[in-house]
Amino acid sequence: MSAFLKKYFLEEPRLRSERFRYGFLAFIVALIILQIIVAFHLSPSYTNGRFFGFIVPLMLLFNHLAYQFRWSPALTIFWRVIAWAWIIFGLPYILFIAFTK
Repeated sequence: MSAFLKKYFLEEPRLRSERFRYGFLAFIVALIILQIIVAFHLSPSYTNGRFFGFIVPLMLLFNHLAYQFRWSPALTIFWRVIAWAWIIFGLPYILFIAFTK
C-alpha cells in the first residue's frame, strides 16, 4: 500500500514540453467552455443528462493539473486526490448512463 501511495500521490511528475502542457490545458478549458455553452442552450425540458458533458472534461482537467505540472507537495497531493476521486465518481456514472439508456 505504501508503494501505491508513493507512486500515485507523491511521485514527481514526468514533465513533457511546455507546448504540450499549456496547449492541452487550453484545449481542456475550451472543451469546458463549449460544454457550458451547450448546457445553457439546451431546452429547459431536457433535464436528463444536461450536465453529463462536464464529467470527462473535468476528469481530463484534474488529471492534467495533477500529473503534468509541478506543485508544492501539499498541492500535489490535493490535485491527485481530487483527480482520483473524480475518476472514482465519474467512471461508474459514465458507464451507468451509457448502459442504462
